[in-house]
Amino acid sequence: MQMNWLDRLIPLPQQVAVERAARVPAGEIGIVCEAPLAPPVCTALELLARFAQGAGERAPFVIRLTLGEDNARLATLPNMEQAYAITPADSGCGLTLAANTPVGLLYAARTLAQLVAPPLVVHAGTQIELPLARVLDWPAIAERGQWGGNAPQDLAWTSQWKLNTLEVDARAAVDAQGTPVIRINRDLFRQGAALGVKIVPYIMHLEQLAKYAGLMDHPEYTSTPDPNAPLPSDYIPGLCMSSPATQELVTAWLMRAAEIEGVRDIQVWLSEDAAPCYCPRCVGQEPYGLEVACLVRALRRVQETHPDVRLRILTTQGSYP
Repeated sequence: MQMNWLDRLIPLPQQVAVERAARVPAGEIGIVCEAPLAPPVCTALELLARFAQGAGERAPFVIRLTLGEDNARLATLPNMEQAYAITPADSGCGLTLAANTPVGLLYAARTLAQLVAPPLVVHAGTQIELPLARVLDWPAIAERGQWGGNAPQDLAWTSQWKLNTLEVDARAAVDAQGTPVIRINRDLFRQGAALGVKIVPYIMHLEQLAKYAGLMDHPEYTSTPDPNAPLPSDYIPGLCMSSPATQELVTAWLMRAAEIEGVRDIQVWLSEDAAPCYCPRCVGQEPYGLEVACLVRALRRVQETHPDVRLRILTTQGSYP
């Protein structure tokens, strides 16, 4: 029965055709990398080395990785930083993987590795069926990913399907000395860089931070309750978004996140439910407007030293109206 090569591919490339395949011993398949060894390229080489064990350029069959090759096509594609092409050599004894960026090369290697599907144990004499594929691919959606739960632990697995964005709780808090801190695992960013995944730290719903960030004993940050309404038994104060102390706190959290290598976007969740403060500076003002104004002021200060950092504001059920 003829192999349906496309059954092996997740996600399916935009354009793909396999007319024939070559059977080559693993020891006769070489890899030539003409791209700088950025972390995603190193991961691509590791994937290909599972079945390509020949002596580079001297091997009878060469897999070549290159940046900027075939640029006229690749540079104009949607989401071009993730686009790639795979083309067979004219001789039928090689494949070229070309992309605009290191992440694109990683995606090309992932597609080829899926097509090859080598056995678990490969030695120099193992026969590898290499599809002489023609692929042109780009993602229709720039960001694909998830947040929460065990998503960080699943990063190695989900990234192989080209899920490329992970939103992770920054665990914003204050330490025992009252200093603002971010407690996110820094190794996650190194792993993301190698796997071509953007890690976006987020600060959770602002009205819930007093409890989770250790602010309950810091009245300089917390909101003033409605003096005309009884406090519920489970009352937790929100943040006073007009307080200079809160402004410094939020700015410090964004700054600590921006200082992490690889961070380009920081997300903040607006309060899930409106939590107005009734201090003289806040009373009568729209609470979500105060939250956004505080966040934007904090961002502008962070951008003085980290100009490329962007702020993502997550709207909520409460902020919808």
